[in-house]
Amino acid sequence: MKTAIPISFLALSLCMVSCGSAPSGPTISPSAKLMSAGEFQTDIDPEIARIYGDPPVTGKVPSGLTWSRNSENLAYLRARKDLDGNKVTSLWIMDVNKLQERPLTSKSDFSVDGFAWLGDDRLVLESEGDLYVIDLDGKRTRLTETDEAEEGVQASPDGTRLAYVRNNDLYVMDIKTAAERRITSDGSDDRYYGGVTWVYGEELGTEAGFGWSPDGNKLWIHAIDETEVTKRTVVVDADGNTRIQAYPRAGEKNPVVRVGAADIEGSGDVTVKWLDTGGETDIYLPQVTWHPDGDRLIVARLDRLQTVLELLMCDTKTGACKGFVEERDPRWVNLLGEPIFIRDGDQLLWLSERNGFAHIYKLSLDGLVEKQLTDGEWVVTSIDSVDEKNGYVYFTGNAKRPVTYGIYRVPLAGGDVERVSPEGGVHNAVFSGDSSRYVDNHTALDSPPVVDLFDNAGNLLAEVAQSDRGSYSSDTVTNDVFPIETPDGLVFWAQLTRPRAFEPGRQYPVLVYVYGGPGAQVVKDHFRTSFQAWRNLLARRGILVFSMDGRGSTGRGRAFETPIHRDLGKVELEDQLTGIEYLVNQPYVDEKRLAIFGWSYGGTMSLRSVLLTKDIFQAGISVAPVTDWRQYDTAYTERYMQRPEDNAEGYDSTALLEAAKKLDVPLLLVHGLGDDNVHFANTGLFVNALIEAGKTFRVMFYPGARHGIRGSKARTHLFSIITRFIEDNL
Repeated sequence: MKTAIPISFLALSLCMVSCGSAPSGPTISPSAKLMSAGEFQTDIDPEIARIYGDPPVTGKVPSGLTWSRNSENLAYLRARKDLDGNKVTSLWIMDVNKLQERPLTSKSDFSVDGFAWLGDDRLVLESEGDLYVIDLDGKRTRLTETDEAEEGVQASPDGTRLAYVRNNDLYVMDIKTAAERRITSDGSDDRYYGGVTWVYGEELGTEAGFGWSPDGNKLWIHAIDETEVTKRTVVVDADGNTRIQAYPRAGEKNPVVRVGAADIEGSGDVTVKWLDTGGETDIYLPQVTWHPDGDRLIVARLDRLQTVLELLMCDTKTGACKGFVEERDPRWVNLLGEPIFIRDGDQLLWLSERNGFAHIYKLSLDGLVEKQLTDGEWVVTSIDSVDEKNGYVYFTGNAKRPVTYGIYRVPLAGGDVERVSPEGGVHNAVFSGDSSRYVDNHTALDSPPVVDLFDNAGNLLAEVAQSDRGSYSSDTVTNDVFPIETPDGLVFWAQLTRPRAFEPGRQYPVLVYVYGGPGAQVVKDHFRTSFQAWRNLLARRGILVFSMDGRGSTGRGRAFETPIHRDLGKVELEDQLTGIEYLVNQPYVDEKRLAIFGWSYGGTMSLRSVLLTKDIFQAGISVAPVTDWRQYDTAYTERYMQRPEDNAEGYDSTALLEAAKKLDVPLLLVHGLGDDNVHFANTGLFVNALIEAGKTFRVMFYPGARHGIRGSKARTHLFSIITRFIEDNL
């Protein structure tokens, strides 16, 4: 499918002021401040610049926290700038027994893109497409120097070999000799091995396209064929350079994926044994896990409409597969994580929503439930570690209340759930291999991220890193998180960012920040780095910021999440309006001064809100919106909407192009021209619809910017524009 968008950059520039000299709809009235050309502001907002500076005002913490095999050292990355202002990422090591940290790489001409442990005392590094080995004394040895990059490197369990992808084929290297073996040989732009296709990585959570067996003698491999996937052009920079992306839109052909196993023991030619995962190829195979015996693979098979998830037990010698676990839902099945084997592979732990909430089950190898380990009207989001020696499973969940996520443990034999992280906030744990300790990247609404080291009972051992917060302070604002109950018994959680003390008798304008879509939860007791700092800035300037998670959002179970099925946006808007009704009934809110802002799915919701309601919002901001679900990718869209041929009415009723003629408030549209997630066609088509309807609006496009519009200068510019637009219209 090819979509023509006949909009010149000249026309887009003119739209920054007006589209059409005599629009049929209302124009954006400039504030008195902007009436004088001499007072028109062209500089960025200095307070925004402090928030989104590099480093940001809220500081940074290390990334990529990874334990050594013996659980005695912790490796992580720290970013800094060299003397020329270039970003350099260094590898650091902490000895967790001595609680001492030091850099392993520190030179400004060497930046680390990724790393993995090789046993206990060495690591493999990725830097500018090549591989290096470094020991704990800092001695670095180069392994590759090739024109093509080595990608996705994984170390064998014994740390003697590496596997990686180069030019769409899979390779294995003996580290001692640096000798390579090419495992596959016919990789191309359309067919590749060991990689992750865009839809799998973005929408199905697939992290790798190959993996070592426990004994290090075999590799499982994804083979991906994108021959029949529609190719689309993405603009990657301001010069207009482009790249081709295989991007299947809803209803179009998906990549065909196979799973194979390669026995790499010995020095002869390698033969890949392809598994028989069934005759139907229009499916997903998003997760592959080795059984501890190293001879069997567990493959997750998901049908095209994502209503049936099966775990297949596959023999890597014969290729035969047999289903042994099944999850079904007439709406859709969520992928919650891979199975974790215990008791030498005789049992497995499995996350399932079969009782309406995601919980941990202990299953036999024939798929029968032997024990449900957690239960209740709350969810487990991940199994973090299993300590078979002492009989515990460690996991993350929101057992206390929906907006806080802690680290818990439960006995493998069954029993009471015990919290092992501090109360409140949102916690993310990385456990050591022996489950004795964990590092916790945690945050709360009034606290930017902190990384601490705990033992497995929850005792604080040391602070690993705290954000260098510079001049950041939240002392003058308050972030309230509270439930809103409806007359029919629904409970929605909301967040209000406000000045610490309301001025008596004053009514404040409000910005509604919305996401509203599935698989996400906006309202949590966490600090969303620079975005939370921006909310606080608006509150200090006298603009309240309100958010609420309605039905469709995650963290509340299936009954709360699934009402959006086949009609994205309808229920979500109804619920947002319920939140608005609560909001405007508060004595401190000026109901005549409400604006709404959203990004991605939130951008879609922002457009729906200003187009499909009347006399509620005075302005809208939409960043990277989907304006017609036929324009978005297969895996995400069809999960919730099914295919266009299955639900034509739903696709028609949720598209926003026809509704463009209803615009009657100021609108700011923003999109990155290099967005490979929500393609620019969504905004381009909507801009054309607004022009056809004679509507005026403002737009801001970022050449080469992707979906997140990343980078300090771009974010500073973007939020300066958004802030001024809000202030001008409220």
